[in-house]
Amino acid sequence: MRFLILTFLFSFLGNGAFATIFGEDDRRSTTINSSKLSAMEAKASNAVAVMIKKERLADFVSVEEKSNLCPEQRFAKQNSIGECSAFLVAPDLMMTAGHCLFVEDYNHNNICDKVTFAFDYEDGVSNITDTVECESVVDVLYDPEEGGDYAILKLKKSVEHRPYLKLKASSTIGSEVFSIGSPLGMPKKIARNGFVKTSRSRELEYDLDLFGGNSGSPIIEKSSGEVIGVHVYGGALALDKDKDRTCQVYDRSCPGGYYCQLSGAFPISAMRQYVLRKLKLTNQN
Repeated sequence: MRFLILTFLFSFLGNGAFATIFGEDDRRSTTINSSKLSAMEAKASNAVAVMIKKERLADFVSVEEKSNLCPEQRFAKQNSIGECSAFLVAPDLMMTAGHCLFVEDYNHNNICDKVTFAFDYEDGVSNITDTVECESVVDVLYDPEEGGDYAILKLKKSVEHRPYLKLKASSTIGSEVFSIGSPLGMPKKIARNGFVKTSRSRELEYDLDLFGGNSGSPIIEKSSGEVIGVHVYGGALALDKDKDRTCQVYDRSCPGGYYCQLSGAFPISAMRQYVLRKLKLTNQN
């Protein structure tokens, strides 16, 4: 039931939906801190793209303006044009959250006409040029009642100059995980130091600092570098109203651990395995 409620609200509220800071804010830029990325993290970053509406590709709207974030908050002055996150699972296939295909003025029937996927939407990049468009929706599951939430998109052209991420249809409680995506629609950030807290048949939970806009981000097992799930919801309200002002601040109500409402993913193991086999996305270990 919690998965149902949180997934519905997440898709309804968009970039201002659910998330929290678990303890210290672990979000870091993937470009400014690129020298501090491990080889595994750098590969993952190169495979992650941000879903952006085509008409907004050249826009700039700050996180402060879009989410009413107080100006002294981290990343408040950064751009906020991302809709969701996604990642390559093959040179010509992109994976994201299913609910990302059902937002505002587009759905799974016309999404490829409406959005593009930007690999270089990163800090310090003023002109986004490394983009790719989708051709069709290969598979989509968005079922709040049963907890299904993922999509696979066929790209118009293969992305040969970037790596793709391998999938893993299993997970272990206690495994360390990290993720890369577009929190609150901002340029790509890496979130580290998370751990799998619960593992159910159609749900993984963990304590990563992820926000609206991170939907579709890969949840990557640090020990293997493989994707164990697609991020679909966060655990608490992303932003709290500052008691003395009209703007908002990051929610820091959760110190981390088992007693917090956690962030969650739809696990690879719960996806339609016959589709993954047909696309040759399984048995890649």
